Amino acid sequence: RSIYQMEEPGFWICVSCQDYQMCFRSWNLQQLNDWIVGNVCMYLKDKKDKKEPLPVIHINCPYNQINDFAIIDIILKNLSEYDIPAENICLELVGKDISTAIEDIMLLEEMGIRICIDQFENSEEDQEILSAVKPDYIKMSLDILNSDIYTTSDDDILEVKSNMSKYFAEVIAKCHENGIKACICGIEKKSQDDIANEIKFDYKQGYLYGKPEKLI
Repeated sequence: RSIYQMEEPGFWICVSCQDYQMCFRSWNLQQLNDWIVGNVCMYLKDKKDKKEPLPVIHINCPYNQINDFAIIDIILKNLSEYDIPAENICLELVGKDISTAIEDIMLLEEMGIRICIDQFENSEEDQEILSAVKPDYIKMSLDILNSDIYTTSDDDILEVKSNMSKYFAEVIAKCHENGIKACICGIEKKSQDDIANEIKFDYKQGYLYGKPEKLI
């Protein structure tokens, strides 16, 4: 079996086994999500059986799919079947209306499942998130890091970097007050990496460090 990155019906991480590609057309989302989580747990079990360190694997899921497609039941079933610690699964949540998923997120936290809030911004909704739940991680994407700011004048560069550093320093400080780690994603250039280092994110993600590859 080969596991690849996949982004078909909104619940994606590193899974798409070529042996089953033809089956996807006839599966509903719940069946596909069950297969994805099962393959992730199978991969972790293989590492566990070999007595290798277990990674934390992130699985992307829109807020509305947690309840609509029985994600909690799917995760519980596969964790039990493969005897995998809950802490090695991180549900990476994305969407526009977290209010539909607050109770489910709190339940996931009680179960020991790690939570990551993607597309986190310094907004009223983000304050609502932190007042109700305590994710393990938040992820931010700096559009400015994906633009060539070095084509502008030196003065413009300094102003952009100053404003950006201040903005994200405030967000990171609020997260750290709540024991939450901050990740910056989408880094593809050394110049972007340098800026991210200056802002002092806890984690960095992007093609500069590595690209999707087969897990199995």
